[in-house]
Amino acid sequence: PRSGRDAGVPPGSYLLRNAADLDLAPGGAAEIANFSAPLRVSGDVSGLSVPLGQGARVSGSVFLPPGAASNRVMSAALIDARGGVVQTADLSFSNSRSASYALAFVGDGKYALAVKDRAFPPAFAAAPLSITVAGADLSGRDVALVRAGTIRAALAVSQFLADGSRQSVLVTPQNAKLLPRRFTVE
Repeated sequence: PRSGRDAGVPPGSYLLRNAADLDLAPGGAAEIANFSAPLRVSGDVSGLSVPLGQGARVSGSVFLPPGAASNRVMSAALIDARGGVVQTADLSFSNSRSASYALAFVGDGKYALAVKDRAFPPAFAAAPLSITVAGADLSGRDVALVRAGTIRAALAVSQFLADGSRQSVLVTPQNAKLLPRRFTVE
């Protein structure tokens, strides 16, 4: 633990966290585990203890369905409770049914391990795997993929006109701005 004194911190709620990439090297690899904790300041914050350490190693394998082999580009991502990606590992199947992953410097906490087929359209998928790290390495956190499907549909939005009547409009690439952010039309 590191100790220090930060004077003049105004009262309020904060998120205390560290930068796991201490040397800021271009590769961006972590040298210590991520740490994050809510902090409520109402007075003197001296004596606060922040645990910085090596963290744990989370590892396992990702399996394709029986009879499948692939060279597709896939990744395994560790996602924290706030939805932020903590680490990502590329998966290499090399025309086999399985690929191993290992994520180091993982801090204590609850996570989801999400495996993503990065090719389009995705051919394989799996539900995220819940993982809880509590001071020890975790191995054998395996994920079994299933064949993925693609849903293609026509989408229309309804809009109210100035006279109070409703009109439905087919969404196309030309009027995709009618959709909420992060929705796409192909």
